[in-house]
Amino acid sequence: MNTNVWEDTEIEKLTFAQLKKENGDKNGDSIITDYKDARNKVVEYIIHHIPKAEKSLTDHTETHIVNVLNNAYRLIDGNSHEFNSAELYLLCLCILFHDAGNIKGRTEHTKTKVIQEIYEFVRDTKKFPKFKQEKVILSKIVYTHSGKSSENKNNPNDRISELLNVTFSGLHDKSINYVEIAAILRFADELAEGPQRISSYLISNNIIEDAESIKHHLNSYSVHYGIHKVDRRIIVNYHIPTQIDEKVLSNEEIKSLLSFTFERIKKLNKERIYCRYYSRILSDFNKISIQYYLTVNDNEEQLSINPLELSDLTFEALDIAKINEDYELDNLINLISNLTKSKIDE
Repeated sequence: MNTNVWEDTEIEKLTFAQLKKENGDKNGDSIITDYKDARNKVVEYIIHHIPKAEKSLTDHTETHIVNVLNNAYRLIDGNSHEFNSAELYLLCLCILFHDAGNIKGRTEHTKTKVIQEIYEFVRDTKKFPKFKQEKVILSKIVYTHSGKSSENKNNPNDRISELLNVTFSGLHDKSINYVEIAAILRFADELAEGPQRISSYLISNNIIEDAESIKHHLNSYSVHYGIHKVDRRIIVNYHIPTQIDEKVLSNEEIKSLLSFTFERIKKLNKERIYCRYYSRILSDFNKISIQYYLTVNDNEEQLSINPLELSDLTFEALDIAKINEDYELDNLINLISNLTKSKIDE
């Protein structure tokens, strides 16, 4: 097995330093070794093989895990002193395991039983009972990162609320703010979209068969997220392609992509509002700013429409065009068609 599946990310470096500071070098090093052993094993034996189990998914391998770790660091940067070492450690560990359940299929991937089975393979609590408490805590937090709640009948979309009744004493003799960890994990994962998660070859050669998966691949191909804590917002740039490798997109395909990007933007805004409800750290992010660009012959052209902004006030908006009339789909398609023609004629 690889001794180190990737160079330590910034949040891992921060966590390791804090573990030594709060627990002493010897105990800190022991916890770090345990973490790296789990990291190597979950990546090499589980995460790395998810594409074999779920061929149509966008990337859920180590590239995605590193992306989520980096997002989590950017989200807490400037406030990391508010977390103790056990909270930082648990956040990193939950990120490692959060998509491991996809090895058993997408519909099963957040189930507590599935996560605990994978954790048991990685940690072996029968041989190392010190990990029993960690297994239960981790599986409950990972369960909340997506999907419907089985306990909250009044609001079935609210899984994080189930952690409000957690009665665990903590980890490493330290208290844990479970809902804060769950909210940061969930939002860091939501922000982990982009071209790094797909293969343009699969799109251009029509290898992806599932229609819904094609939408997700095209969305990831087009989008770039930026976490801008200084001005309290998430910036989203969409680079709408007219062609992917040798595949030229029709107006209908572009229209379908635009429509799906609107759905993803609205979901991102809902997740922002939901996660900041449970997280003091995330409460800083009060809006999302979106700008669309068109890619023609590898050249980027900003569409001559006003940037789109979503905030708490647009949470219930069902139609992006009602937030900003510049984003009426047929008008956008006409704008893109004319801009494409002018660029090709140049």
